[in-house]
Amino acid sequence: MPIKRYRRRLASGEERVYTYAVSGDGSKRQSLSIRPSFSEPTLYRKREFRRIVAALQADSSLLVVGEAGIGKSFLARAVTSSLEQMNFQVAMTSPGTVKQVLLSIALQLGVDPESIEGKTLSSLGLMKEIADWLLDNTAFLICDDAHRFPVSLRCWLDQLHSLGQPMLLLATFPPARDIFLKLPRIELEPMGDKAIRAIIAVCKKIEYTFSVGDHRAKKIFLTGDRSR
Repeated sequence: MPIKRYRRRLASGEERVYTYAVSGDGSKRQSLSIRPSFSEPTLYRKREFRRIVAALQADSSLLVVGEAGIGKSFLARAVTSSLEQMNFQVAMTSPGTVKQVLLSIALQLGVDPESIEGKTLSSLGLMKEIADWLLDNTAFLICDDAHRFPVSLRCWLDQLHSLGQPMLLLATFPPARDIFLKLPRIELEPMGDKAIRAIIAVCKKIEYTFSVGDHRAKKIFLTGDRSR
């Protein structure tokens, strides 16, 4: 199904970006994500941010490496938000079982995860459907904590990479094998105290933005987990 995005300003003055998969006739709509619209993350790793966005737009791929807590996930969300604001389709995912990750990607891209009989496709079936869809459409894959992905999933990403699929992987001490050996690497250096304090302030702002009734939207933004 086609992907539609809407930016909405709330009474509080905050802006959110709503992403939906919409049926061809517009009669059905499935919510994929709700994210605050903000630009602060680009300020603290501006050089890396710009390099990543430019590389993806040039159909290239990158591996971002850094120790835990250094800001990889924050950077991934900033890149995702920027690409979505440019009306690109993006699937951002985090570790889980092979099927969980594939279902997350399929739903974000609008790929039907069910067979003709109405049953959820197997992992191999999902891999094929997503790969076929990516051959005919422009979209970006952003994989956070990729060092925790199962080997079979990393091998699938390796195959997509060999077909020219642009992707961004972020990892902590990734093993020296498969997809991790194929991608140009960016090593993140520790940030200064000022930048860390500023990012903490932004995170608090995000916490405040989501009301009590928005727990799922908050969960999606902070963790990438779309399970109910």
